[in-house]
Amino acid sequence: MMYKNWFSNRPEWIFYIFGICIFGFGFYYAFRISLGWASILVSVGLAFIAGGISKKSQMMTEAIAQSTLYETIGVLEDRRLGIKERFEKIQKKIQIIPNYRNLRQLQIDSLDYHLYYSYSIWKCWTYLDRAMVFKKNFTDVDEDRLIHYIDCFFQDLCIGKQSFGVSLIGVGDYIGNLRNMYDIISHFNVYNRDTVGDQLRRTRIHTNFQYLNNLAAQPIYGF
Repeated sequence: MMYKNWFSNRPEWIFYIFGICIFGFGFYYAFRISLGWASILVSVGLAFIAGGISKKSQMMTEAIAQSTLYETIGVLEDRRLGIKERFEKIQKKIQIIPNYRNLRQLQIDSLDYHLYYSYSIWKCWTYLDRAMVFKKNFTDVDEDRLIHYIDCFFQDLCIGKQSFGVSLIGVGDYIGNLRNMYDIISHFNVYNRDTVGDQLRRTRIHTNFQYLNNLAAQPIYGF
């Protein structure tokens, strides 16, 4: 563990310097002392150089992991806001347009909302699944942020299902993608912490998931 911490806290150029120096001494001793000692020094030097390459590769992987995390969070929030915006537009039309519920335009708006809603679930699941390739590079803070945005996403999904019965389109994939998203975050260490705030959030996410998973739930507007 101490070696791992020492390795991870050092910039890669240190490994290159040590490697080149020891590599050079190895060749020097090859002509001044013995090939045995020289081969040992050369091996150690090459090991340090390899360590520098490994360190650089690790840093690149961590950078890609963070980039993927931010991209996933961005997609979650963008699709959530898109769902919310479409919902609010329909709500506004219901309030200001006479007989809107009996108009053809309502069916068009409702279908657009359904399709956007269902596609958003698939897209968010796809990005989350891709981000899990780098799960071992995520910190507790990273996991906490993912849980937060999925929590918000689920809340707006529940509003849509309650109002419009969105699960009527693409039921199989819709439920499967939601279940996969829930399974991923439920295995995070952060998700299962015992603080009061985490317990409340865990209960809320589980309750919302159960509601979304319930195909028998009836929409308010019955579109």
